[in-house]
Amino acid sequence: MLLLSTRGLSARLRRRAVGLLALFSGPALVRAAVPADSTHWHRQFSVGLQPTRFWVAGLVQGAGGEPVVFQGLFPTIGGQLSPRWRLELAGWGQHSSTPEKTETAVNGDRYRSASTSAYSVIPMLVRFSLLPHLRHWRVEALAGVVGIRTQRDTQFSYTPAGEPLRPLSPSSMDEFNDTFLLFGVGTTYVLSAHWSVRGEVSTNWSLAGSLVRTVFGGTSFPWQPGFGMGLHYNFAFPAHQRQ
Repeated sequence: MLLLSTRGLSARLRRRAVGLLALFSGPALVRAAVPADSTHWHRQFSVGLQPTRFWVAGLVQGAGGEPVVFQGLFPTIGGQLSPRWRLELAGWGQHSSTPEKTETAVNGDRYRSASTSAYSVIPMLVRFSLLPHLRHWRVEALAGVVGIRTQRDTQFSYTPAGEPLRPLSPSSMDEFNDTFLLFGVGTTYVLSAHWSVRGEVSTNWSLAGSLVRTVFGGTSFPWQPGFGMGLHYNFAFPAHQRQ
């Protein structure tokens, strides 16, 4: 009788021990079984390089009247605001010059000219993930503003016939600033917890330039296209599992 009672007690203790083991080890086993995908990592911060080409029609055109093409390698920095919202800032600048040009009049007078141009482009975008739960692919809508500053310096000299060539001197300086609205869509492929590649297409419209034109009785500037593709490094930190 005592032997049967001891056996029954041992069986109950074993069952309780198994239950406690399942209670404490269950969540860990479940976490281990879940693949480490984008739904379990909160990418709070990222940097990247994105070759970009886009056209703009606005005040930065100056007197030329033709859309200006911007093309370069844009460094980007971004931060995650929520599982679906992301803020991103980029910047790019370029300095260029035109070859010096000399023209000689019929009477022998000589005219020399040269010019330099400097461009600064700063886009600030918000990205919204349209498909947040895919393992490797993301599709994002993007919107934001782009500030562009253009400065052109022109130099000129006039040398009468028979005199030594005179040096160039500043002739004029033109500065144009404009603000653009930008909308687009992008696709991101997640290579790993840290690396991703991205491509996007966009369209932009001169907000400040169109308002100025409208005030003076003109028509607004047309929308212009753009596209880019880049490589990004994500500083990923563990976060709570998304619901």
